[in-house]
Amino acid sequence: IDLHSTKLLKKYESINSDVHGLESSLLFRLFLDSRGNMWFGDPRDNDLGLFKYIENENRFKHYHYLAADTLSLVNNEVSFMAEDDMGRMWVGTDGGISLYDHEKDIFYRNNDDLNLPSVHAAAKGSDGKMWFWAYSGGGLSLVGPDINSIKMFGEEEGLLHNDMAVGAQLSKDDRGQLWLPNQRGVSVFDTNS
Repeated sequence: IDLHSTKLLKKYESINSDVHGLESSLLFRLFLDSRGNMWFGDPRDNDLGLFKYIENENRFKHYHYLAADTLSLVNNEVSFMAEDDMGRMWVGTDGGISLYDHEKDIFYRNNDDLNLPSVHAAAKGSDGKMWFWAYSGGGLSLVGPDINSIKMFGEEEGLLHNDMAVGAQLSKDDRGQLWLPNQRGVSVFDTNS
């Protein structure tokens, strides 16, 4: 929609996906990355996954999980997209996390499905690291800068519970503390110490 004239500029319907490539009609996850790319994620259990809008071609590129391709998304149920302080995009899914490589146009998968099985929340760390909070996982995780460099903080380190509360988000305050809603209450984690 053009905000000045309130005129609808374009519309993309899944029934016309052969023209523009957008196959999903239910896109709850939207993300504008620092390079100006608009991303759309489908949160449902299907084969749709993620779409990137290619503006100069007026079409969408489809990214999804392929079992035989280890450089594809780790799972198709997209929970969120977020960038780290290096401008890299991380994708949380019901099957773990993926890290997008803009130059190669591929995804790297995290292979720790025990601690990061269903990742639904993230917060930016520093030096290419991200904080992730999972459901049915090992607690709070600090991942990066490599996707398989993981440090876990769970109940043994003082969290009330390893599992995030359903529908919860990670919130980081101005003192660097992460607020972690979980199955037993709220834990506050000091990222500086």
